[in-house]
Amino acid sequence: MSFKWIHIFFGLIFTSCVFSVQAQTGTTNSDSLLVLARDYAKKGVLEKSLRHYWQVLRSLQQQKDTKLLAKVQVEVGELYQSVQLYQKSLEYFKKADSIKTLQNDPTGKADVLAHIGLAYQQSGKYREALTYYDQQAQIYQQNKQKAATVVPYRKMVECHQSLEEYNKVLEYNQKILALMQESGNKKAEIISLNNIGFAYKYLKNYPEALRNFKASLNAQRATGQATEKEIPTRVNIAVIYQNQGRYDESIALLLQTIKIAEAANKISEQAQLYDLLSVVYFNQKDYYNAEQYNKLAIATAQKINDQNTLQRAYETASFIYQAQDDFKEALDSYKKHLKIKETLQFEVIKRQQQLANQESMLERNEKQINLLLADQENRELLLRNRDLELKAKQKQLELLAKEKDIQDAKLKQEALAKQQALQSLQLAVQKANAAQKDKEIYQLQVDKKQKEQQLRLKALAEEEKRKQIQLLEKDKKIKALDIQRQKEELDRQKQIGMYALGVFALGALVFILILFGLFSVLRSRRKLSKQKDEIEEKNVELFQVNEEIAAQRDLLEVKNVEIENINHDLTASITYAQRIQEAMLPSVSRIQAYLPESFVLFKPRDIVSGDFYWFAKIKSTEKREQLEEAYATKMSQSLQMDTHSSKLILAAVDCTGHGVPGALMSMTGSNLLNEIVEMRGTDRPEYILRQLHRGVKKALKQDETNNRDGMDMALCVIDVEKQVVQFAGAKNPLIVIQNGELREIKGDKMPIGGEWGKEEGERLFTGHKILLEEKPTSFYMFSDGYQDQFGGPAGKKFMKGHLKKLLLEIHKKPMEEQKQILDEAITQWMAQSGPDAKVESQIDDILVMGFKVNSSKI
Repeated sequence: MSFKWIHIFFGLIFTSCVFSVQAQTGTTNSDSLLVLARDYAKKGVLEKSLRHYWQVLRSLQQQKDTKLLAKVQVEVGELYQSVQLYQKSLEYFKKADSIKTLQNDPTGKADVLAHIGLAYQQSGKYREALTYYDQQAQIYQQNKQKAATVVPYRKMVECHQSLEEYNKVLEYNQKILALMQESGNKKAEIISLNNIGFAYKYLKNYPEALRNFKASLNAQRATGQATEKEIPTRVNIAVIYQNQGRYDESIALLLQTIKIAEAANKISEQAQLYDLLSVVYFNQKDYYNAEQYNKLAIATAQKINDQNTLQRAYETASFIYQAQDDFKEALDSYKKHLKIKETLQFEVIKRQQQLANQESMLERNEKQINLLLADQENRELLLRNRDLELKAKQKQLELLAKEKDIQDAKLKQEALAKQQALQSLQLAVQKANAAQKDKEIYQLQVDKKQKEQQLRLKALAEEEKRKQIQLLEKDKKIKALDIQRQKEELDRQKQIGMYALGVFALGALVFILILFGLFSVLRSRRKLSKQKDEIEEKNVELFQVNEEIAAQRDLLEVKNVEIENINHDLTASITYAQRIQEAMLPSVSRIQAYLPESFVLFKPRDIVSGDFYWFAKIKSTEKREQLEEAYATKMSQSLQMDTHSSKLILAAVDCTGHGVPGALMSMTGSNLLNEIVEMRGTDRPEYILRQLHRGVKKALKQDETNNRDGMDMALCVIDVEKQVVQFAGAKNPLIVIQNGELREIKGDKMPIGGEWGKEEGERLFTGHKILLEEKPTSFYMFSDGYQDQFGGPAGKKFMKGHLKKLLLEIHKKPMEEQKQILDEAITQWMAQSGPDAKVESQIDDILVMGFKVNSSKI
């Protein structure tokens, strides 16, 4: 065949391939397009996904593959549903429903009905949704799929709840509960009990609501679920308590739930719980706590940008301020509430507009795609016709190709014959070479065997020679041993002679010693007789002394019993005094209710303590600051009233001595502080210290007696309204850590009561103010017991500088952890006292108080 025909042949083949590829590209490949559509859907590329889905749908319609067509229509509906284009999703779901009806596929139809119901529900058309959910439930009932009916029942509950048809909500929830109890599904039973409680709550049947909520909570605990999963049910119970007017129970439960949310780091739940607790306090008319928790709710919601909780919290804040007649703050909070609410509403409207635009755009795209697909089908028809023409030409080319193949086959046969002849010649040469190599290998093997035989003979000769040498060496050793034995026999005979001589000398020596011993015994007997007489005289004297000692011992035992009884009574009295002192101290939980970030490290040296801590909350009372001066000088004059907001007052006090004397002083100080602050309403720290000094002097009659007992102390007043902490101290300082810097504010160098170095007169204490900032500020007050404690490697005092350094290191940690670190530090310090590592005993009472506040959390 000529080169020209070969060229034409390959040209036609290439043209045919091009047209074939074009035809395949124009024809919709359903499987590959469906894979691409699903892949784009997963990636969230909506437009590209829909374009491929539309092509798949058109192709399946042409192929009349109704089973896959219904499945793809559901997928397209779900895709529209995922972007909230519910009307478009319904269009495709209903097409799939029609196919499932024709196919008589009840299971598939139930699934499609669920999709239609959800689309209507999400678009706010609850009546239409209920119709389709009811049809779905009927299919499950007809097919005896009782457990499956739970799914549409739950959706019907949601729709009836949106329509505020709570009797229906209760009815379907009770049906669900019965099914779950029958199947033993404990987790679903918990949810059903909770939902029934909701229905009763909306029907205002609070006892039944509470009973079901508590049953749900008990079931949760029985299944061992994580504690944080109890939060929704606990909140429901708290809301019921509030609706019943049981505010204290509601508050207690919410405080417990807040701790659970904090432990689980559920920040969103914390914000919502703070807001709810604020509302409960507001309804209880406890506006102070309502305001505090409202601020916590706002701060927490801002932290996570929870706009819904934030707008509710600002609305609550406006009610709280309005109730306190603070109309400026009320208006400001309400404006913030409205601003966020309008922003959220605008976002909803904006989203709806975006969805409408997107739906319009997708409809246009769908029409364009359908037109393009129709045009593509026409082009595919033309291509198929051209393809038929090409196939005819291809057949002609195939005939030409067959002729060429026959000629090629002949040429190959000739070449193969030549190749076989050449291979036969090569095989003959290889066989000859192999025979020569085999001969050479055999000769080498023979030579190798001869050499091995020679080596074996040589080895046997050497072995024989080695054995003869060993025999000679053994004979030599035997002779040496005989000589050694003869020498040892001679030495033994010499030793026997020496032993005999030694025995004779020893016998002579023993005889001499016996004679000497006899003379000594006689002399000793005479001496012992004389000593015996003297001992008998002494025994008589000792007997008399023992009688006297026995009488004194009996008397001492009686006295010991009396002393033990006195000690027992004294210990019991001191223990009772301890209980009294503990009862007078404020509970740490009460302090932490107002100052959540606080701690008290209190370690008495003895049963009772000379150190004590004190706390009070003054709640929106009227006071006269000048009246303190009038009270001291017994002046009576008309003074103008000053109104102050709520204040928190804390004090750390170190009384003279420890044990019982110190405890008596601590009780005196605590009673005086109660009178000065809570009865007289004094709230300036320097005035409190001045009045306390007067009270101590008067109570102990120090102007009339030599009594000089007193107390050192640090006292802080947290002013809620002015966002400031006020401090005054009698010898003891206040440690303030703000923005990572430690500052020591020293107290005045004079105690409360007792003597002072200067000429005694009126003691005026200095007040200090610390402004609060957005970032938390840490405050610490303490007695001298911690810093004066002996211990450490050198057995020295802990010292104030060491304590301040430790406080700076730990101030960012949670307060409870700070307390633990301080406790462990002083315990270890006492356990490592001196170079001998002995355990040092506690020398004084130890008291350290700490609290952390900022301008938004008090």
